[in-house]
Amino acid sequence: MINLEIMGELIDAKTEMEEKLGATATDGITHEESWERLERIVQETSEQMKETYRRMRETDCQMKQMSAEVWAQIKETGEQMKETDRKLEKMYGQFTTQWGRIVEEVAKPAALKLFMDIGIDIDHVFQEPRHRKRDEMEMEVDVILVNTTAVVAVEVKTTLKQKDVDYFLKQMENFKELFREFKDKTVYVAVAAIKFDGSSDLYAKKNGVFVLRANSESIFKLDDLPEEKRRKY
Repeated sequence: MINLEIMGELIDAKTEMEEKLGATATDGITHEESWERLERIVQETSEQMKETYRRMRETDCQMKQMSAEVWAQIKETGEQMKETDRKLEKMYGQFTTQWGRIVEEVAKPAALKLFMDIGIDIDHVFQEPRHRKRDEMEMEVDVILVNTTAVVAVEVKTTLKQKDVDYFLKQMENFKELFREFKDKTVYVAVAAIKFDGSSDLYAKKNGVFVLRANSESIFKLDDLPEEKRRKY
């Protein structure tokens, strides 16, 4: 990158040389003196030009060094921002996990009472491991409510999306294979959430899934379904 000040010096040097040459041609001096003066002017101008080019190269090197330093700082700042993003993402994940567990713990006692109120006499929360794996099948149920004849499998979400309902119902196809202690019981499905994305609550009910929604009056409220529309396994 050429410094504008140095470019100005080059132009001034050229102009000065032209003026001196013009003067040499009109001073009325001898031919020999004229050549001597011309050689001196050319030499002086050449030295000026060399110094100017030297300064140009020096300035160019300085600019390149500054550019490299700036890019190094930008790269370092970028890495620091990535590390900050990773830490924030980790903290958010930990917060989401803890919040999800809190919602599960609150949903358990509320769900027991709400299902008993609609005639499904669930009497306790299943405490055995809720993560099961057999062959290529694997699933985890957030809350399982049990009595002697029925089971309610509950998926708990902070915010429920339609894809969560689809995924849960797909998993439920293998429920009795993975939880064989319930193979002779009627299994119902429910979702519990603080918020619902779009019409995910309506989508769940349309597919025969009970909906437990956060309620300021009683913590959770149960959206009941007619007997014939309740999904059963």
